[in-house]
Amino acid sequence: PHISPITQLLETQLVRHGVMLVGLTMTGKSTDSMILSKTLTQLKKNGSDDPAHQLTKIFFLNPKSITAEELYGSFNENTGEWKDGLVAILVREAVSDTSDNKKWVNFDGPVDAIWIENMNTVLDDNKMLCLSNGERIKLPPSMTIMFEVNDLAVASPATVSRCGMVYLEPVHLGWRPLVTTWTEKFEVKFPAHAQNLGKWCMAICEEAIPFIREECQEAPGIPSMDNNIVQCYLRMLTTFISEEHGFIPADDEEGKKPLKTDEEQEKLTRLYCALGALWSLGANLHENSRKKFITFLRPKLQRFCSYIPDDGDLYKLCINDETCEFQPIKNIVPDFDFDINEPFFNILVPTTETTGQRVLLANLMRSGFNVLISGETGVGKSVVVQQFLNTAGECYSTASANFSAQTSSSNVVDMLENRLERKRKNLLGAPPGTTMLIFVDDMNMPMLEYYGAQPPIELLRQVIDYGGFYDKKKLFWKNVADSQWIAAFRP
Repeated sequence: PHISPITQLLETQLVRHGVMLVGLTMTGKSTDSMILSKTLTQLKKNGSDDPAHQLTKIFFLNPKSITAEELYGSFNENTGEWKDGLVAILVREAVSDTSDNKKWVNFDGPVDAIWIENMNTVLDDNKMLCLSNGERIKLPPSMTIMFEVNDLAVASPATVSRCGMVYLEPVHLGWRPLVTTWTEKFEVKFPAHAQNLGKWCMAICEEAIPFIREECQEAPGIPSMDNNIVQCYLRMLTTFISEEHGFIPADDEEGKKPLKTDEEQEKLTRLYCALGALWSLGANLHENSRKKFITFLRPKLQRFCSYIPDDGDLYKLCINDETCEFQPIKNIVPDFDFDINEPFFNILVPTTETTGQRVLLANLMRSGFNVLISGETGVGKSVVVQQFLNTAGECYSTASANFSAQTSSSNVVDMLENRLERKRKNLLGAPPGTTMLIFVDDMNMPMLEYYGAQPPIELLRQVIDYGGFYDKKKLFWKNVADSQWIAAFRP
C-alpha cells in the first residue's frame, strides 16, 4: 500500500516543479522522496530510455534552522556588499549542472509566510528566483522545489495553489511495516531470535496500542504517534538483545564462545521482549494510567513469557543477566555514602526510580540512540543525566547546554563548533576514540516565532536527521560525527 504515495510523488513532479509532501511525523515523507530519487537513479544506470528516469541529487535544508537573511541573502550594512543566501547558492549549483540529471531542493521544515512568500515567483510558471539585489535566476526544467511539511495551517493560498500536493495519512503506512523491516534487518545479526521477536512484538502492539489510545491517559503536553511508540519498542529490543547482554551475533568473526546456553538466550529474549513493551509502549503514560495498563498487559505478556509475576508493579522490575531472572530494581540500587565535603547540590541519593532511569539511559547510549526525558520541574531529570555523564567512562566525552527563551539557532551552532573537535573543514566530531554525549536541558524553552516555529529545535532536528548543518558565514555543509543527544524538558 505504501508504493502509491511514491508513484503519486513522481506523477506530481512530472506535472509541477513545486511539490509539497504533507503529513504528520513518521508517515514516511522523507523516506518517499529518498526512495524515489534512488529508484530513478538506478533505472537510469540500468539503461532506461524514459526521459523521466534520470540521475537524481537531493539538496536538503531546513528553512527555519537559519535566518531569513541566511536563506535568501542580504546586503552588508557597512560595506553595501551583497552576500548570497543558501537558496541562491543551491539554485546556482543546480543551474551550473547543464546535464539532464534531476536536482531537487528539499525544504524539510515548517512552512510559514515569513519565508515562503519569497518563493512565489519560483513556484509559478515564471520559474524565476528573484533576489533582493535585483538579480534573477531562471530555474532549469530538471529542477524541482520540494517541501516536507507537517501541516499547511499558516501557509498562504498563493503558495498552496502553486504547488502539487501529496498527502500522507498515518493510516496508510501504519506501524506494521516498522516491525516487519526491523525483523528482516535484525535477522541478519540474530537469526535465532528475530522471527519470534517480530511475532511477539506484532501481537503485543496490535492489542496494546488501541487500549492505550482508548483507555489510558498520556502524559500532559507530550502527545505520541503510534509509529513513535512502536519505534521505541524496537529500539529497546535492539538495545537489550545485544552482545552486552550475552547474545552472540551470527556474523561474529572472532568465534567467541557463547556466554549463555541456547535455553538461557531464549529465556532472556522472552524477558526483554516483555519488559521492553512496558518501558516503551507504557513509557509515556500518566501515573494514573500505569496500573490499568499493567493489569491489561500482564496476561498478554504471560502468553509467551510465563516468568512474569502475577502481582506487583512491573515498572519496578529489571533483569539479572547472570541468573536470567526478573529482579526488583531496588536490589541493584547502589549504597549511598555521605561525603561531608561534597557540595549540597551535587548530592544525589540513589532511589529505585533514579536507578531504573540510569540503567535505561546507559543501555540506550551504548546502542547509539538519542534519548528524550520529560517530567515536571524538580523530579530530578537534570540531576540523573548529569550524574550519568560524570560517570559515563572513558569511551565518552560529554558536553552540556541549557536552552532559554532567548536561545537562537546561531547559539546552537556556536555550541557545536566549540564543544566538538574540527577534524576537517567540513567535519566536526568527538575527540579521537570517544563518542560525544551532548545534554540539552530545557529543550522546549526557546521562544516561539510569530507562526510557532522554534529555530534552535529545528536546527537540532536537522543535525540528528541529516547529520550536520550549514556553516553560518560560508554556508557550506558541515557534518557532525560521533555524537549522541540527551534532551530534557518540562512539557
